[in-house]
Amino acid sequence: MPKLRRKSSVCYNCGEQLVNSENYCPNCGQENHNRQASTSLLIKDFVDTCLSFDSKLFMTMRPLLFQPGTLSKEYLDGKRVKFVPPIRLFIFLSFLYFGISLVICDQGSICSTDMQFITAVVEFGLLLRDSEYKGTANFERILKNARQGLGRDPFGYRSEFIQLVRKTQRLKLAN
Repeated sequence: MPKLRRKSSVCYNCGEQLVNSENYCPNCGQENHNRQASTSLLIKDFVDTCLSFDSKLFMTMRPLLFQPGTLSKEYLDGKRVKFVPPIRLFIFLSFLYFGISLVICDQGSICSTDMQFITAVVEFGLLLRDSEYKGTANFERILKNARQGLGRDPFGYRSEFIQLVRKTQRLKLAN
Protein backbone atom coordinates (compact mmCIF):
# COMPACT_ATOMS: atom_id res chain seq x y z
CA MET A 1 0.00 0.00 0.00
CA PRO A 2 1.57 3.32 -1.01
CA LYS A 3 2.12 6.02 1.59
CA LEU A 4 -0.54 8.67 1.85
CA ARG A 5 0.92 12.04 0.95
CA ARG A 6 -0.34 15.46 1.90
CA LYS A 7 -0.38 17.18 -1.44
CA SER A 8 -0.44 20.88 -2.13
CA SER A 9 -2.18 22.86 -4.86
CA VAL A 10 0.93 25.05 -5.38
CA CYS A 11 4.53 23.90 -5.95
CA TYR A 12 6.68 25.02 -3.03
CA ASN A 13 9.70 25.32 -5.31
CA CYS A 14 8.48 27.34 -8.31
CA GLY A 15 4.92 28.42 -7.41
CA GLU A 16 3.29 26.52 -10.32
CA GLN A 17 -0.41 25.66 -9.84
CA LEU A 18 -0.81 21.90 -9.36
CA VAL A 19 -3.64 19.47 -9.69
CA ASN A 20 -3.95 17.64 -6.35
CA SER A 21 -3.44 14.25 -7.99
CA GLU A 22 -0.06 15.20 -9.48
CA ASN A 23 2.86 13.59 -7.67
CA TYR A 24 5.46 15.92 -9.20
CA CYS A 25 5.46 19.49 -10.46
CA PRO A 26 5.36 19.47 -14.28
CA ASN A 27 7.39 22.71 -14.34
CA CYS A 28 10.37 21.95 -12.06
CA GLY A 29 9.99 18.27 -11.15
CA GLN A 30 9.80 18.71 -7.37
CA GLU A 31 7.75 16.11 -5.51
CA ASN A 32 4.27 17.34 -4.59
CA HIS A 33 4.34 16.50 -0.93
CA ASN A 34 3.82 18.91 1.95
CA ARG A 35 6.17 17.76 4.64
CA GLN A 36 7.29 19.72 7.63
CA ALA A 37 11.09 19.69 7.91
CA SER A 38 11.62 18.12 11.32
CA THR A 39 15.09 17.54 12.71
CA SER A 40 14.81 13.79 12.16
CA LEU A 41 13.80 14.41 8.52
CA LEU A 42 16.81 16.68 7.98
CA ILE A 43 19.17 14.09 9.50
CA LYS A 44 17.60 11.32 7.40
CA ASP A 45 17.93 13.37 4.21
CA PHE A 46 21.57 14.18 5.05
CA VAL A 47 22.42 10.52 5.69
CA ASP A 48 20.52 9.46 2.56
CA THR A 49 22.39 12.03 0.48
CA CYS A 50 25.81 11.12 1.87
CA LEU A 51 25.39 7.36 1.88
CA SER A 52 23.01 6.74 -1.01
CA PHE A 53 24.81 4.39 -3.36
CA ASP A 54 22.21 2.30 -5.19
CA SER A 55 24.08 0.03 -7.59
CA LYS A 56 26.79 2.64 -8.08
CA LEU A 57 28.67 1.18 -5.11
CA PHE A 58 29.12 -2.15 -6.87
CA MET A 59 29.96 -0.44 -10.17
CA THR A 60 32.68 1.51 -8.32
CA MET A 61 34.09 -1.17 -6.01
CA ARG A 62 34.79 -3.75 -8.70
CA PRO A 63 37.19 -1.58 -10.74
CA LEU A 64 38.53 0.12 -7.58
CA LEU A 65 39.66 -3.22 -6.17
CA PHE A 66 40.71 -5.02 -9.34
CA GLN A 67 41.54 -2.28 -11.88
CA PRO A 68 42.12 1.00 -10.01
CA GLY A 69 43.76 2.67 -13.01
CA THR A 70 40.70 2.00 -15.15
CA LEU A 71 38.38 3.61 -12.61
CA SER A 72 40.55 6.74 -12.39
CA LYS A 73 40.83 6.99 -16.18
CA GLU A 74 37.09 6.66 -16.75
CA TYR A 75 36.34 9.20 -14.03
CA LEU A 76 38.83 11.69 -15.50
CA ASP A 77 37.40 11.08 -18.98
CA GLY A 78 34.06 12.34 -17.66
CA LYS A 79 32.28 8.98 -17.25
CA ARG A 80 31.04 9.77 -13.75
CA VAL A 81 27.34 8.94 -13.63
CA LYS A 82 27.79 5.22 -13.01
CA PHE A 83 30.32 5.67 -10.17
CA VAL A 84 30.02 6.83 -6.56
CA PRO A 85 31.57 10.31 -6.23
CA PRO A 86 35.11 10.02 -4.78
CA ILE A 87 34.48 12.12 -1.65
CA ARG A 88 31.31 10.17 -0.80
CA LEU A 89 33.20 6.89 -1.31
CA PHE A 90 36.08 8.12 0.86
CA ILE A 91 33.74 9.13 3.70
CA PHE A 92 31.85 5.83 3.50
CA LEU A 93 35.00 3.70 3.45
CA SER A 94 36.53 5.73 6.30
CA PHE A 95 33.48 5.14 8.50
CA LEU A 96 33.49 1.47 7.51
CA TYR A 97 37.22 1.08 8.29
CA PHE A 98 37.11 2.85 11.65
CA GLY A 99 33.92 1.04 12.65
CA ILE A 100 35.43 -2.35 11.88
CA SER A 101 38.69 -1.37 13.59
CA LEU A 102 36.87 -0.39 16.77
CA VAL A 103 34.94 -3.64 16.85
CA ILE A 104 38.01 -5.77 16.16
CA CYS A 105 40.29 -3.93 18.59
CA ASP A 106 37.71 -4.04 21.37
CA GLN A 107 37.74 -7.83 21.14
CA GLY A 108 41.33 -7.96 22.31
CA SER A 109 44.41 -9.46 20.78
CA ILE A 110 43.34 -9.37 17.12
CA CYS A 111 44.29 -5.69 17.00
CA SER A 112 47.44 -5.00 14.98
CA THR A 113 50.58 -3.68 16.64
CA ASP A 114 50.30 -0.51 14.57
CA MET A 115 46.75 0.10 15.80
CA GLN A 116 47.80 -0.46 19.42
CA PHE A 117 50.69 1.96 19.06
CA ILE A 118 48.51 4.58 17.37
CA THR A 119 46.02 4.22 20.22
CA ALA A 120 48.82 4.90 22.72
CA VAL A 121 49.95 8.02 20.83
CA VAL A 122 46.42 9.41 20.60
CA GLU A 123 45.72 8.73 24.27
CA PHE A 124 49.01 10.39 25.21
CA GLY A 125 48.05 13.51 23.26
CA LEU A 126 44.62 13.64 24.88
CA LEU A 127 46.15 13.15 28.34
CA LEU A 128 48.75 15.88 27.77
CA ARG A 129 46.09 18.37 26.74
CA ASP A 130 43.85 17.22 29.60
CA SER A 131 41.16 16.86 26.94
CA GLU A 132 37.56 16.29 27.92
CA TYR A 133 37.68 13.34 25.49
CA LYS A 134 40.52 11.50 27.26
CA GLY A 135 38.08 9.14 28.92
CA THR A 136 39.95 6.61 31.05
CA ALA A 137 43.37 7.30 29.52
CA ASN A 138 46.25 7.11 31.99
CA PHE A 139 50.01 6.65 31.75
CA GLU A 140 49.93 2.94 32.66
CA ARG A 141 47.43 2.18 29.91
CA ILE A 142 49.40 4.28 27.41
CA LEU A 143 52.63 2.44 28.27
CA LYS A 144 50.88 -0.94 28.04
CA ASN A 145 49.46 -0.15 24.58
CA ALA A 146 52.78 1.32 23.40
CA ARG A 147 54.74 -1.78 24.55
CA GLN A 148 52.21 -4.13 22.92
CA GLY A 149 52.35 -2.03 19.77
CA LEU A 150 56.14 -1.84 19.68
CA GLY A 151 56.39 -4.30 16.78
CA ARG A 152 59.10 -3.60 14.22
CA ASP A 153 60.93 -0.42 15.17
CA PRO A 154 63.84 -0.07 12.71
CA PHE A 155 64.61 3.58 13.58
CA GLY A 156 63.79 3.42 17.29
CA TYR A 157 60.96 5.96 17.16
CA ARG A 158 58.52 3.77 19.08
CA SER A 159 61.05 3.03 21.82
CA GLU A 160 61.78 6.74 22.04
CA PHE A 161 58.05 7.41 22.43
CA ILE A 162 57.90 4.97 25.36
CA GLN A 163 60.80 6.81 27.01
CA LEU A 164 59.00 10.13 26.45
CA VAL A 165 55.85 8.78 28.12
CA ARG A 166 57.87 7.53 31.12
CA LYS A 167 59.62 10.90 31.51
CA THR A 168 56.32 12.76 31.26
CA GLN A 169 54.78 10.42 33.84
CA ARG A 170 57.67 11.13 36.27
CA LEU A 171 57.29 14.88 35.71
CA LYS A 172 53.53 14.72 36.35
CA LEU A 173 54.13 12.73 39.56
CA ALA A 174 56.77 15.24 40.71
CA ASN A 175 54.29 18.15 40.43
